[in-house]
Amino acid sequence: AVTQHRSFSVRVGDEVTLPCKGVKDYQDKCHSTTWSFSDLTTEPADTLFEGGQIHREAASKSDRLSVTEKCSLVIKKVTDEDVGRYACRQFDESGKQVTGSDVDLIVTY
Repeated sequence: AVTQHRSFSVRVGDEVTLPCKGVKDYQDKCHSTTWSFSDLTTEPADTLFEGGQIHREAASKSDRLSVTEKCSLVIKKVTDEDVGRYACRQFDESGKQVTGSDVDLIVTY
């Protein structure tokens, strides 16, 4: 179940950290966390982070993406192409989704 939905507003060129709610402590390198991105026009969403690493679908912006110990998504040098909804999902050892949170990113000039 998606528990929370927050909006973050950030200036073009700045860095933003998008929090992931309900992160479990047992995770190693956020292995059971996925981050995906939708600009609200394209379906399906692009996978940004999965299995402990930045996903190949996000290769074009991989130099700007990183994930913290708490599995928050960090985006450096934000551009207007980063505007949209970021979905964080937590999975248990069996691969079943246990928690999720969505964050909307708004970019200002």
